[in-house]
Amino acid sequence: MLDEQGRVMSSRADLALIFLEKPLESPGIPLADEDTRVGDSVIIAGYGYDEVADVFGWERRFCTNKITRLSLTEDERILIEQPGGHQYRQDSGGPCLRQGEKGPEIVGISSRWLGEGAACTSIHGHLDWLREEVRRAETPD
Repeated sequence: MLDEQGRVMSSRADLALIFLEKPLESPGIPLADEDTRVGDSVIIAGYGYDEVADVFGWERRFCTNKITRLSLTEDERILIEQPGGHQYRQDSGGPCLRQGEKGPEIVGISSRWLGEGAACTSIHGHLDWLREEVRRAETPD
């Protein structure tokens, strides 16, 4: 929900933008223009508490997952089937990537601790907002 100035007042999306004082030296990963489809393969990367080993891990990990349900109006999460079951539930916030024609592209953000099952929040319904916020951040005052 937006206010009169177009600022977000409330949302069910598990999304955030982080603006850095200095740009990264490596190129960023582009946002996907097209929505995902059931059966698409996506890669989720992250690190955090490892439920299998019962330790907080500092190594980056990633796994290939299959989309089993698309986002809904009342639930913006894309549900995924994760190999080996529902592991690394506290990896929320990592990128959910799909291999596009020009390389990897972001289709969502991991939301694996929110709700039941492995999931990521779809960016598709938020593309205009994300691009506008990035554009505003890149525009000098």
